[in-house]
Amino acid sequence: TIAEMLRLKVHPGRLPRTLRNAELTDAEYDTYTKVAGETSRRFLDMLVQSPQWRNLPAAVQFDAMNDAIRKAHDFGQAITAQQHPDLPLRILQGTMKKRRITPSTVAQ
Repeated sequence: TIAEMLRLKVHPGRLPRTLRNAELTDAEYDTYTKVAGETSRRFLDMLVQSPQWRNLPAAVQFDAMNDAIRKAHDFGQAITAQQHPDLPLRILQGTMKKRRITPSTVAQ
């Protein structure tokens, strides 16, 4: 899998320390990176080990790997929010702050 990533120049990079406008605590970031990383690895292994993989054009392989990584990151975000009960509220507060929404503007 690593060899295929290198061949296709797929570089997932480091995950951000924020999740939908909320700063992550160390514990939340640990959960996020662990789940996203493990899920990425499983998804990529399944792709590379599939019998059809070698017959696909490199551009399709590249897109498939990046899509798998994106989906794994989305899954990591969902699991992190589920395992850390105060995170969804902080995400909402961060989104409201970014959009400059206050309780008084919501009540109007």
